[in-house]
Amino acid sequence: MGKSELKDALQRKMNQRCAQLWQEAEGEVAARRAEIAAEIETCRAGMQARLQRESRAVRRQILSAATREAAVLRLQAEVALAVRLRALAAPLLGELYAAARTGYWRQLYAELPASVWQRCQVHTDDVALAEQHLPESAVVARDDLAGGLLVERDDGRIQIDNSLAQRLAHCWPELLPQLLDDLRTLVEHHAAAQSATAE
Repeated sequence: MGKSELKDALQRKMNQRCAQLWQEAEGEVAARRAEIAAEIETCRAGMQARLQRESRAVRRQILSAATREAAVLRLQAEVALAVRLRALAAPLLGELYAAARTGYWRQLYAELPASVWQRCQVHTDDVALAEQHLPESAVVARDDLAGGLLVERDDGRIQIDNSLAQRLAHCWPELLPQLLDDLRTLVEHHAAAQSATAE
């Protein structure tokens, strides 16, 4: 084998080896690219899952805070409404009582236990009825009483308050939830009617 042939053979061998090394390097680069792409996809999927978990947690917190705030606002509104309803109830009772004063007064008087009452407080318009039914009592006229009567004996140690204000106070805890339920129903029907009209 001559010198030039040896040189050509070595050149071919070197070219083959270079091509082989290049192919191996390309294969390694392609494999690493695939690994990097897989790692990126895993990271992306992990970040997406974490973002979704955090989004759900934030949403739950916001909904929980909004629910609590709505409950507080509703409670405040109901308290304010209860105060207004109570303020409206007293004059209405007075008007109802005034429409049938004698009958109501006799009913309330009849509920008193039999006794000699030393003092009796009534509305100014009920003084004549009190003097008629309780002749032994000192009758005190009070314009602030919507109706009914307050009686006492034994120098005030025994007292019975059978006034409309006391009756209202007694039945108010039972009456208020029913009134609020009725108002909620009215509001819901009104809102539904408005929604149907808007459509």
